[in-house]
Amino acid sequence: MKKILLAIVLIISIYSCGSTTNNQKWKVSYLVDEFGDSTTDKYVTTEKSLWGKFSNSATDNSKLKVQFVITKTGESFNIGIDLYEYGSLKVKALSYDHPTSYSIRIKHNDTPNNKFWCAENEGDRMYVEDCPYYYKNNEEIKKIAQDEKTFLNYLAKDGKLKISITEISGNPSKYKFELNTEELDLVTALLQL
Repeated sequence: MKKILLAIVLIISIYSCGSTTNNQKWKVSYLVDEFGDSTTDKYVTTEKSLWGKFSNSATDNSKLKVQFVITKTGESFNIGIDLYEYGSLKVKALSYDHPTSYSIRIKHNDTPNNKFWCAENEGDRMYVEDCPYYYKNNEEIKKIAQDEKTFLNYLAKDGKLKISITEISGNPSKYKFELNTEELDLVTALLQL
């Protein structure tokens, strides 16, 4: 009997370690100031960091840590995404004058869509935002380019999200991670901001 229980525990442990789906819940935290002290400014993030893979010209399928930082300004939400290559090196823009641009694609419950989102990193965090003006001059692209509100709607949906982020300026890097949103209550967390 002990051997059977040990085998079951071992199988569950192996399955859990090999899984790339991040089952998470949303929580409200407080931003910190330059001294590391909490402020009264709140943000929404996942309870634990998300994990995925990244690739660029120097590496392929290396460890990626991801953290959402969703804040509120007036009536709109700012969707920030922190990416950490190799699990600890924060992805930063070349400079404020030369932001790094990204395109984001999402699969919901393994169903691809033909939509994409734009994001820019002007410092050490990328923000999902309206696509730049040069996309809006192309009618075909205008049909599939989405805004941050639809991205937030996807984060609030039940099911599994696969998110792929591709750098479209500079040295193209690709970032991929999954998020299981079945147990997330993003709307409740956002109402606390």
